[in-house]
Amino acid sequence: MRDRSAVAHIESAVHAKRVAEQDVEDAVFAARAAGVTWTEIGAALGITHQGAIKRYGGR
Repeated sequence: MRDRSAVAHIESAVHAKRVAEQDVEDAVFAARAAGVTWTEIGAALGITHQGAIKRYGGR
């Protein structure tokens, strides 16, 4: 039987990535609710305001 630790590490990293992506999404929604502009949000994300709107604006 092979050691599953390498696969378990991948699975753990994928889970952490999903959690982090949800945290970012929640933070964006909270920022918008607090009146933060798309320009400011885009800058915090390292993308343009258009990119921020495209990714998070329709949710």
